[in-house]
Amino acid sequence: MKTIFTLTLSLLSFVVLAQSYSIGYKNTSFYDENRDRNVTAYVYYPSNSEGQDAIPLQGGFPYVVFGHGFMMNQGDYDYLWEALVPKGYILINLTTETGTGPNHERFGRDLAFIADNFFTFSENGSDFFYNTAIDKCVVMGHSMGGGATHLASSYTQNMEAVITFAAAETNPSAIEAVAGANVETLVFYGEGDAVTPPDENQIPIYNSSSSDCKALIGVLGGIHCYFAESQWACDFGETVSGSDASISRDEQHDIVTDLVGLYLDGKLKSDMQALQQFRDSLSQSPRIQAETNCNFTGMNNYKPSRIMIFPNPANERVFFENLPVGNVSVQIYNLVGKCLVNIENPESLYIGNLKPSIYIIKVFINSELISTDRLVVSG
Repeated sequence: MKTIFTLTLSLLSFVVLAQSYSIGYKNTSFYDENRDRNVTAYVYYPSNSEGQDAIPLQGGFPYVVFGHGFMMNQGDYDYLWEALVPKGYILINLTTETGTGPNHERFGRDLAFIADNFFTFSENGSDFFYNTAIDKCVVMGHSMGGGATHLASSYTQNMEAVITFAAAETNPSAIEAVAGANVETLVFYGEGDAVTPPDENQIPIYNSSSSDCKALIGVLGGIHCYFAESQWACDFGETVSGSDASISRDEQHDIVTDLVGLYLDGKLKSDMQALQQFRDSLSQSPRIQAETNCNFTGMNNYKPSRIMIFPNPANERVFFENLPVGNVSVQIYNLVGKCLVNIENPESLYIGNLKPSIYIIKVFINSELISTDRLVVSG
Protein backbone atom coordinates (compact mmCIF):
# COMPACT_ATOMS: atom_id res chain seq x y z
CA MET A 1 0.00 0.00 0.00
CA LYS A 2 1.64 3.26 -1.12
CA THR A 3 -0.86 5.83 0.10
CA ILE A 4 -0.16 8.46 2.74
CA PHE A 5 -2.76 10.99 3.74
CA THR A 6 -5.04 10.90 0.72
CA LEU A 7 -5.84 14.61 0.74
CA THR A 8 -2.20 15.59 0.74
CA LEU A 9 -1.31 13.32 -2.17
CA SER A 10 -4.25 14.46 -4.28
CA LEU A 11 -3.24 18.08 -3.75
CA LEU A 12 0.36 17.28 -4.56
CA SER A 13 -0.72 15.56 -7.76
CA PHE A 14 -2.58 18.71 -8.77
CA VAL A 15 0.51 20.84 -8.19
CA VAL A 16 2.72 18.51 -10.21
CA LEU A 17 0.25 18.35 -13.06
CA ALA A 18 -0.18 22.11 -13.01
CA GLN A 19 3.51 22.76 -13.50
CA SER A 20 5.80 19.90 -14.45
CA TYR A 21 9.25 20.25 -15.99
CA SER A 22 11.36 17.81 -17.95
CA ILE A 23 14.60 16.70 -16.28
CA GLY A 24 18.00 17.55 -17.68
CA TYR A 25 21.23 16.55 -16.01
CA LYS A 26 24.91 17.37 -16.23
CA ASN A 27 28.01 15.69 -14.80
CA THR A 28 30.19 18.64 -13.83
CA SER A 29 32.58 20.10 -11.27
CA PHE A 30 32.91 23.38 -9.40
CA TYR A 31 36.31 24.76 -8.46
CA ASP A 32 36.90 25.92 -4.89
CA GLU A 33 39.93 28.19 -5.17
CA ASN A 34 40.25 28.59 -1.40
CA ARG A 35 40.90 24.85 -1.05
CA ASP A 36 42.30 24.24 -4.54
CA ARG A 37 39.70 21.52 -4.92
CA ASN A 38 37.28 20.45 -7.62
CA VAL A 39 33.90 19.57 -6.15
CA THR A 40 32.29 17.11 -8.55
CA ALA A 41 28.54 16.62 -8.86
CA TYR A 42 25.63 15.55 -10.99
CA VAL A 43 23.22 18.45 -11.38
CA TYR A 44 19.58 17.65 -12.18
CA TYR A 45 17.55 20.63 -13.33
CA PRO A 46 14.30 21.73 -14.99
CA SER A 47 14.49 21.71 -18.78
CA ASN A 48 12.25 21.62 -21.83
CA SER A 49 13.77 18.28 -22.84
CA GLU A 50 15.03 15.15 -21.11
CA GLY A 51 18.57 13.89 -20.85
CA GLN A 52 22.23 14.69 -20.37
CA ASP A 53 23.30 18.28 -21.09
CA ALA A 54 19.76 19.31 -22.05
CA ILE A 55 19.48 23.09 -22.06
CA PRO A 56 18.39 24.23 -18.57
CA LEU A 57 15.42 26.53 -18.22
CA GLN A 58 16.28 30.03 -17.17
CA GLY A 59 14.23 32.12 -14.84
CA GLY A 60 15.39 31.02 -11.44
CA PHE A 61 14.72 27.90 -9.37
CA PRO A 62 15.60 27.12 -5.75
CA TYR A 63 18.43 24.61 -5.40
CA VAL A 64 19.03 21.62 -3.17
CA VAL A 65 22.54 20.35 -2.40
CA PHE A 66 22.66 16.64 -1.54
CA GLY A 67 25.25 14.49 0.24
CA HIS A 68 25.30 10.72 -0.34
CA GLY A 69 25.87 7.92 2.15
CA PHE A 70 29.02 5.86 2.76
CA MET A 71 30.19 4.07 -0.42
CA MET A 72 27.14 5.42 -2.26
CA ASN A 73 26.69 7.87 -5.12
CA GLN A 74 24.21 10.18 -6.82
CA GLY A 75 22.48 7.35 -8.69
CA ASP A 76 21.35 5.81 -5.42
CA TYR A 77 18.85 8.64 -4.85
CA ASP A 78 17.04 8.77 -8.18
CA TYR A 79 13.63 8.92 -6.53
CA LEU A 80 14.42 12.31 -4.97
CA TRP A 81 15.38 14.19 -8.11
CA GLU A 82 12.66 12.40 -10.10
CA ALA A 83 10.12 13.78 -7.62
CA LEU A 84 11.53 17.26 -7.04
CA VAL A 85 12.97 18.50 -10.34
CA PRO A 86 9.59 18.38 -12.18
CA LYS A 87 8.22 20.59 -9.38
CA GLY A 88 10.81 23.27 -10.12
CA TYR A 89 13.91 22.48 -8.05
CA ILE A 90 17.56 22.06 -9.01
CA LEU A 91 19.26 19.11 -7.27
CA ILE A 92 23.05 19.14 -6.99
CA ASN A 93 24.15 15.65 -5.98
CA LEU A 94 27.79 15.62 -4.92
CA THR A 95 30.09 12.81 -6.07
CA THR A 96 33.04 13.55 -3.79
CA GLU A 97 34.15 11.27 -0.92
CA THR A 98 32.66 8.11 -2.45
CA GLY A 99 35.47 5.71 -1.53
CA THR A 100 36.10 3.49 1.47
CA GLY A 101 37.97 6.17 3.42
CA PRO A 102 35.88 9.34 3.16
CA ASN A 103 36.87 12.52 4.95
CA HIS A 104 33.75 13.80 6.72
CA GLU A 105 35.02 17.32 7.30
CA ARG A 106 36.04 17.70 3.66
CA PHE A 107 32.63 16.39 2.55
CA GLY A 108 30.84 18.85 4.83
CA ARG A 109 32.91 21.69 3.42
CA ASP A 110 32.09 20.53 -0.12
CA LEU A 111 28.39 20.78 0.70
CA ALA A 112 28.87 24.21 2.29
CA PHE A 113 30.88 25.42 -0.71
CA ILE A 114 28.13 24.53 -3.19
CA ALA A 115 25.47 26.02 -0.90
CA ASP A 116 27.48 29.23 -0.81
CA ASN A 117 28.41 29.45 -4.48
CA PHE A 118 25.98 27.76 -6.88
CA PHE A 119 23.83 30.89 -7.13
CA THR A 120 26.97 32.96 -7.78
CA PHE A 121 28.02 30.57 -10.55
CA SER A 122 24.54 30.89 -12.08
CA GLU A 123 24.99 34.67 -12.29
CA ASN A 124 27.96 34.21 -14.64
CA GLY A 125 26.80 34.83 -18.20
CA SER A 126 29.19 32.20 -19.59
CA ASP A 127 28.21 29.45 -17.14
CA PHE A 128 26.11 26.50 -18.32
CA PHE A 129 23.67 27.21 -15.48
CA TYR A 130 23.44 30.94 -16.16
CA ASN A 131 20.26 32.49 -14.77
CA THR A 132 18.83 29.15 -13.61
CA ALA A 133 19.01 29.58 -9.81
CA ILE A 134 17.66 31.92 -7.20
CA ASP A 135 19.48 32.50 -3.94
CA LYS A 136 17.43 30.02 -1.93
CA CYS A 137 19.13 26.79 -0.95
CA VAL A 138 18.45 23.73 1.21
CA VAL A 139 21.15 21.16 2.01
CA MET A 140 20.11 17.52 2.36
CA GLY A 141 21.96 14.29 2.99
CA HIS A 142 21.64 10.60 3.84
CA SER A 143 23.64 8.60 6.38
CA MET A 144 27.25 9.84 6.21
CA GLY A 145 26.03 12.63 3.95
CA GLY A 146 23.40 13.49 6.53
CA GLY A 147 26.06 13.88 9.20
CA ALA A 148 28.17 15.91 6.77
CA THR A 149 25.13 18.10 6.08
CA HIS A 150 24.97 18.97 9.78
CA LEU A 151 28.70 19.74 9.66
CA ALA A 152 28.03 22.00 6.64
CA SER A 153 25.47 23.96 8.67
CA SER A 154 28.25 24.85 11.10
CA TYR A 155 30.58 25.97 8.27
CA THR A 156 28.04 28.28 6.62
CA GLN A 157 24.48 29.37 7.25
CA ASN A 158 23.88 30.44 3.67
CA MET A 159 21.01 27.96 3.51
CA GLU A 160 17.33 28.13 4.29
CA ALA A 161 17.28 24.73 6.00
CA VAL A 162 18.94 21.35 6.38
CA ILE A 163 17.09 18.06 5.87
CA THR A 164 18.74 14.77 6.76
CA PHE A 165 17.80 11.12 6.39
CA ALA A 166 19.22 8.60 8.89
CA ALA A 167 22.11 10.98 9.58
CA ALA A 168 25.21 9.28 10.97
CA GLU A 169 27.55 10.64 13.60
CA THR A 170 30.74 11.86 11.92
CA ASN A 171 34.33 12.81 12.68
CA PRO A 172 34.36 15.71 13.54
CA SER A 173 31.14 15.23 15.46
CA ALA A 174 27.86 16.22 13.82
CA ILE A 175 26.24 16.05 17.26
CA GLU A 176 28.62 18.69 18.56
CA ALA A 177 28.53 20.79 15.38
CA VAL A 178 24.77 21.39 15.42
CA ALA A 179 24.99 22.97 18.87
CA GLY A 180 26.41 26.06 17.18
CA ALA A 181 24.31 26.09 14.01
CA ASN A 182 20.97 27.88 14.17
CA VAL A 183 19.40 26.84 10.89
CA GLU A 184 15.95 25.34 10.39
CA THR A 185 16.29 21.56 10.57
CA LEU A 186 14.35 18.40 9.68
CA VAL A 187 15.88 15.17 10.98
CA PHE A 188 14.32 12.02 9.49
CA TYR A 189 14.99 8.53 10.86
CA GLY A 190 13.74 5.02 10.23
CA GLU A 191 12.07 3.34 13.19
CA GLY A 192 13.76 -0.01 12.46
CA ASP A 193 17.22 1.37 11.52
CA ALA A 194 20.02 -0.73 13.02
CA VAL A 195 22.77 0.72 10.77
CA THR A 196 22.66 4.16 12.40
CA PRO A 197 20.37 3.53 15.39
CA PRO A 198 18.26 6.63 16.10
CA ASP A 199 19.10 6.59 19.82
CA GLU A 200 22.80 6.94 18.97
CA ASN A 201 22.62 9.19 15.92
CA GLN A 202 19.57 11.16 14.83
CA ILE A 203 17.97 11.73 18.23
CA PRO A 204 21.20 13.09 19.80
CA ILE A 205 21.67 15.31 16.71
CA TYR A 206 18.13 16.66 17.11
CA ASN A 207 18.50 17.18 20.86
CA SER A 208 21.86 18.93 20.45
CA SER A 209 20.67 21.24 17.66
CA SER A 210 20.40 24.89 18.65
CA SER A 211 17.87 25.55 15.88
CA ASP A 212 14.95 27.77 16.80
CA CYS A 213 12.78 25.61 14.55
CA LYS A 214 13.41 21.90 14.10
CA ALA A 215 11.52 18.63 13.70
CA LEU A 216 12.44 15.01 14.41
CA ILE A 217 10.46 12.76 12.05
CA GLY A 218 10.42 9.00 12.53
CA VAL A 219 9.18 6.88 9.63
CA LEU A 220 7.20 4.07 11.26
CA GLY A 221 8.43 0.72 9.98
CA GLY A 222 11.18 2.44 7.99
CA ILE A 223 14.85 1.50 7.85
CA HIS A 224 18.19 3.05 6.95
CA CYS A 225 18.65 2.05 3.31
CA TYR A 226 15.04 2.65 2.33
CA PHE A 227 15.94 6.35 2.27
CA ALA A 228 17.83 5.40 -0.92
CA GLU A 229 17.41 3.13 -3.91
CA SER A 230 18.51 -0.48 -3.57
CA GLN A 231 22.32 -0.46 -3.39
CA TRP A 232 24.53 -3.45 -2.62
CA ALA A 233 26.80 -1.91 0.03
CA CYS A 234 23.98 -0.28 1.99
CA ASP A 235 21.68 -3.29 1.69
CA PHE A 236 24.45 -5.65 2.83
CA GLY A 237 25.14 -3.50 5.88
CA GLU A 238 21.43 -3.39 6.64
CA THR A 239 21.17 -7.19 6.48
CA VAL A 240 24.19 -7.71 8.72
CA SER A 241 23.06 -5.11 11.27
CA GLY A 242 19.60 -6.63 11.63
CA SER A 243 17.40 -3.70 10.61
CA ASP A 244 13.70 -4.49 10.69
CA ALA A 245 11.36 -3.02 8.05
CA SER A 246 7.59 -3.33 8.14
CA ILE A 247 6.95 -1.11 5.11
CA SER A 248 8.31 -1.30 1.58
CA ARG A 249 11.04 0.85 0.06
CA ASP A 250 8.45 2.47 -2.22
CA GLU A 251 6.26 3.34 0.76
CA GLN A 252 9.19 4.97 2.52
CA HIS A 253 10.05 6.91 -0.63
CA ASP A 254 6.45 8.12 -0.83
CA ILE A 255 6.54 9.38 2.75
CA VAL A 256 9.83 11.20 2.19
CA THR A 257 8.92 12.86 -1.10
CA ASP A 258 5.49 13.86 0.18
CA LEU A 259 6.78 15.54 3.34
CA VAL A 260 9.90 17.02 1.76
CA GLY A 261 7.93 18.29 -1.23
CA LEU A 262 5.44 20.05 1.03
CA TYR A 263 8.18 21.52 3.18
CA LEU A 264 10.22 22.80 0.22
CA ASP A 265 7.16 24.31 -1.45
CA GLY A 266 6.44 26.12 1.78
CA LYS A 267 9.98 27.09 2.65
CA LEU A 268 11.34 28.02 -0.76
CA LYS A 269 8.22 28.98 -2.72
CA SER A 270 6.18 30.64 0.05
CA ASP A 271 3.24 28.29 -0.59
CA MET A 272 0.97 28.74 2.43
CA GLN A 273 -1.22 25.78 1.51
CA ALA A 274 1.82 23.49 1.38
CA LEU A 275 2.98 24.84 4.75
CA GLN A 276 -0.38 24.04 6.32
CA GLN A 277 -0.38 20.54 4.84
CA PHE A 278 3.15 19.97 6.13
CA ARG A 279 2.14 21.02 9.65
CA ASP A 280 -0.98 18.86 9.51
CA SER A 281 1.08 15.90 8.35
CA LEU A 282 3.48 16.20 11.28
CA SER A 283 0.64 16.04 13.77
CA GLN A 284 -1.87 13.75 12.03
CA SER A 285 -0.12 11.28 9.73
CA PRO A 286 -0.38 7.65 10.89
CA ARG A 287 2.82 6.84 9.01
CA ILE A 288 5.23 8.92 11.08
CA GLN A 289 5.90 10.05 14.61
CA ALA A 290 7.14 13.60 14.93
CA GLU A 291 8.54 15.89 17.57
CA THR A 292 9.09 19.60 17.02
CA ASN A 293 9.99 22.71 18.98
CA CYS A 294 8.05 25.10 16.73
CA ASN A 295 4.90 25.34 14.63
CA PHE A 296 6.64 26.33 11.39
CA THR A 297 4.54 29.47 11.21
CA GLY A 298 7.30 31.93 10.36
CA MET A 299 9.11 30.07 7.63
CA ASN A 300 10.87 32.66 5.51
CA ASN A 301 8.39 35.41 6.53
CA TYR A 302 5.74 33.92 4.29
CA LYS A 303 4.44 35.84 1.34
CA PRO A 304 1.33 34.96 -0.66
CA SER A 305 1.08 31.85 -2.81
CA ARG A 306 3.05 31.67 -6.02
CA ILE A 307 2.54 34.72 -8.23
CA MET A 308 0.85 33.73 -11.47
CA ILE A 309 1.45 35.52 -14.78
CA PHE A 310 -1.15 35.04 -17.51
CA PRO A 311 -1.51 34.57 -20.35
CA ASN A 312 1.92 33.06 -20.93
CA PRO A 313 2.85 33.01 -23.85
CA ALA A 314 1.43 36.46 -24.57
CA ASN A 315 1.84 39.10 -27.28
CA GLU A 316 0.26 42.28 -25.94
CA ARG A 317 -0.51 42.38 -22.21
CA VAL A 318 -0.01 40.14 -19.16
CA PHE A 319 -1.87 40.11 -15.87
CA PHE A 320 -0.88 39.05 -12.37
CA GLU A 321 -2.50 36.90 -9.71
CA ASN A 322 -1.40 36.83 -6.03
CA LEU A 323 0.67 40.00 -6.21
CA PRO A 324 1.33 41.07 -2.60
CA VAL A 325 0.22 44.38 -1.15
CA GLY A 326 3.01 46.88 -0.64
CA ASN A 327 5.85 48.48 -2.54
CA VAL A 328 5.85 46.07 -5.48
CA SER A 329 7.96 46.41 -8.60
CA VAL A 330 8.04 44.20 -11.67
CA GLN A 331 11.09 43.95 -13.92
CA ILE A 332 11.59 42.20 -17.25
CA TYR A 333 15.05 41.08 -18.40
CA ASN A 334 16.29 39.66 -21.68
CA LEU A 335 18.38 36.50 -21.68
CA VAL A 336 21.67 38.39 -21.42
CA GLY A 337 20.55 40.04 -18.20
CA LYS A 338 19.58 43.51 -19.42
CA CYS A 339 16.60 45.08 -17.65
CA LEU A 340 14.07 46.23 -20.27
CA VAL A 341 11.06 47.06 -18.08
CA ASN A 342 10.76 48.33 -14.51
CA ILE A 343 7.30 49.28 -13.30
CA GLU A 344 5.82 49.74 -9.83
CA ASN A 345 2.54 48.32 -8.51
CA PRO A 346 1.14 47.20 -11.88
CA GLU A 347 -2.29 45.64 -12.28
CA SER A 348 -1.23 44.49 -15.73
CA LEU A 349 1.77 45.01 -17.98
CA TYR A 350 1.91 46.04 -21.66
CA ILE A 351 4.47 43.94 -23.58
CA GLY A 352 3.51 44.78 -27.17
CA ASN A 353 6.82 46.59 -27.68
CA LEU A 354 8.91 43.51 -26.85
CA LYS A 355 10.28 41.35 -29.65
CA PRO A 356 9.13 37.70 -29.75
CA SER A 357 11.51 35.85 -27.44
CA ILE A 358 11.88 34.39 -23.95
CA TYR A 359 12.29 36.90 -21.12
CA ILE A 360 12.80 36.72 -17.37
CA ILE A 361 10.20 38.47 -15.26
CA LYS A 362 11.04 39.28 -11.63
CA VAL A 363 8.77 40.60 -8.88
CA PHE A 364 10.11 42.52 -5.89
CA ILE A 365 8.46 43.75 -2.71
CA ASN A 366 10.31 46.36 -0.67
CA SER A 367 13.32 45.67 -2.94
CA GLU A 368 13.34 41.95 -1.99
CA LEU A 369 13.08 39.45 -4.85
CA ILE A 370 10.07 37.20 -4.21
CA SER A 371 9.31 35.67 -7.61
CA THR A 372 11.17 34.80 -10.80
CA ASP A 373 9.55 33.24 -13.87
CA ARG A 374 9.85 32.92 -17.63
CA LEU A 375 7.74 35.06 -19.92
CA VAL A 376 7.30 33.95 -23.50
CA VAL A 377 6.44 36.80 -25.87
CA SER A 378 4.91 35.38 -29.02
CA GLY A 379 4.78 36.93 -32.46
